[in-house]
Amino acid sequence: MNRVQTCLLSLSLGLNLAFGGIWLIHILKQNPLFESDQTAHSSLPSSLHREIGVLPDQWKQISTLIGNFRQASRIQGRKIRILRCRLLDLLEAPIPDRNAIQTAQKQLYALNFDMKKKAVTLLLGEKEFLSPDQYRSLIKEIRKRSNCARENGHNGGSFMQVLSKDPVISGNGP
Repeated sequence: MNRVQTCLLSLSLGLNLAFGGIWLIHILKQNPLFESDQTAHSSLPSSLHREIGVLPDQWKQISTLIGNFRQASRIQGRKIRILRCRLLDLLEAPIPDRNAIQTAQKQLYALNFDMKKKAVTLLLGEKEFLSPDQYRSLIKEIRKRSNCARENGHNGGSFMQVLSKDPVISGNGP
């Protein structure tokens, strides 16, 4: 393996670990900005959905989608954690098996991509129950909370991080 491949492997592993760490931290740590507040202007438990004016009837439909997302993301998260540990074990070996490392990396990429697909599926599912204005507001709020400014490109954060910060969506709330 030449020097460029080694650097790419290190960078790839670092990015995977960073993504996973940030994702896990946001799920486990409840950010006060996004805490559920039952006494707010609406009885909806999700601050993100209160912000865009989701009605109780809409919430009944959306909460089912969120429940499915939470269940699927928990399962996916476990798979990702197990594979990351396996990758670290492979890297720790006295004589690292580069083929096994590359295979584990590809599996991690696939699992991470699948997690992002689940989040996109959730957002597209919500689109079916929201008015066009509400959906634009949802995307605008995700953009704002993830520091993603359309005119400047990606400035950090991701919609996955925004979803994981909402205690209801991440599974850490009511």
